[in-house]
Amino acid sequence: MDKDDLPDFTHMKVFMSEPKNANASIAELIKRQEVSGEQCRKVLKVIKERLVLKMATMQELKKYLLDLHSEIRKPGAGTRFVTNQEKVKLHFLDEMEIKEVELSDAVERCNIKLSSLYCEILALDSDMGSVAYLERVAQINIDFIMDWHKTQKQKKTGKVPSAGEVFKNTV
Repeated sequence: MDKDDLPDFTHMKVFMSEPKNANASIAELIKRQEVSGEQCRKVLKVIKERLVLKMATMQELKKYLLDLHSEIRKPGAGTRFVTNQEKVKLHFLDEMEIKEVELSDAVERCNIKLSSLYCEILALDSDMGSVAYLERVAQINIDFIMDWHKTQKQKKTGKVPSAGEVFKNTV
């Protein structure tokens, strides 16, 4: 860790000099950060729900492909699927429509869907990481505001307040 990574209280002075922050109390600044953190937690919940659905869809799709493979290996499968052009039902968990398609189309659609799901899962995982980072930043900002406020009080009064006093005086 170099000195650029350490908090610099002069940045807080710049932050406090901004019009939206200059007239705000420490409690208001902390509340804004808490709201940001809460928004991040709500977004994380939505992303997790979508991720669970995509993972379940992928698991179901894998099972469907295994079932399809076992149907292909059964005696008379060539007659059923090639000669008689028997169709198979295709339905993905994250889609509303049930389709009846030929075997070759079903396999092709499953492969495309698997690739698509994999990309969506990676993207959602990346989104979760980004939002979790922003949630942590909000908490770091709260801690930084409280530390800055405590330091400012110490400079003015010359005494060191307890953690309870710092929080009580900011609310």
